[in-house]
Amino acid sequence: MKLSRIIEGLDFDELFGKNDKDRPQIISVGEPQQIDYTLELYRGFDVNLDKLEKRGKYYILSPKRSEQGLIWFTHKLIQGYNPIEYVQGRGSHILTYPLHCVRHIQNVQWSDGSSSTKIPQEILDATEPTENGRYHMGIELPPGWVFSYKYEKFIGCSIELQITPDMLTPQK
Repeated sequence: MKLSRIIEGLDFDELFGKNDKDRPQIISVGEPQQIDYTLELYRGFDVNLDKLEKRGKYYILSPKRSEQGLIWFTHKLIQGYNPIEYVQGRGSHILTYPLHCVRHIQNVQWSDGSSSTKIPQEILDATEPTENGRYHMGIELPPGWVFSYKYEKFIGCSIELQITPDMLTPQK
């Protein structure tokens, strides 16, 4: 069977609706909102806690000793793998770091009575997928943090981190 014959057999209206009247329409779009959002970050690495810099109850991690001057983390928003499984076996400890971010949304009301959210246009405009940046999927990272330009969107930190001992889990 020729490809053109297969394509002719597809009915666009059956697949996508006969016209726009058959699909729900947007009734209203709310004002942009910012909501607090915590993203759990994970990093596997080798560390000797006795030699790590300490300030009071905090251990200090510096990006100066890391690849590209950034401390790299994985997280649940990366498609295709479990972030905890990804870091297992990558060093003596797993660091779990709760990063406090902002999520930008707008509420959308549809003609069928349903509702959803979307990312405000100004945040989409600020998102640059081919460069390290603070925006991805409507999430804004705090200063000193970036989503990588790579497909996986790892998160990098360019500032010193204060971590507590309970954020570290020894690997077996």
